[in-house]
Amino acid sequence: MGQSLYFPQIPEGFFPYNCSYFVIPPNFDADWSESYIRGEEYLTFGLTIYHGSPWAHYSKDDGPVEEYVYHGITHYIFGNEGTATAVWMVEDTEYYMWVTDETVDIKQLLRSIYASE
Repeated sequence: MGQSLYFPQIPEGFFPYNCSYFVIPPNFDADWSESYIRGEEYLTFGLTIYHGSPWAHYSKDDGPVEEYVYHGITHYIFGNEGTATAVWMVEDTEYYMWVTDETVDIKQLLRSIYASE
């Protein structure tokens, strides 16, 4: 769709676990995600392409939402039911990433997405 897509550098020890793709009527929004596992820890990176208004809702804990601007894009980082979660929009595409492993730096994962530019 004319957008550049870069994949985060997955931390050592995480292995592919599950891949998902589905189209959501009535607007035919498309959602794709790739999940990884390392022991009992999970990491997921995905995106939703909207053909109408964004509709995704996220659960979050009582902590604040941090706005992390990198590569000219505002990423929203927050705790979400035992995960560190990041969500950001580029045009009509919402990207999301979450990780359960507290040793993984979600900001480093975000920076790794843009490393090739």
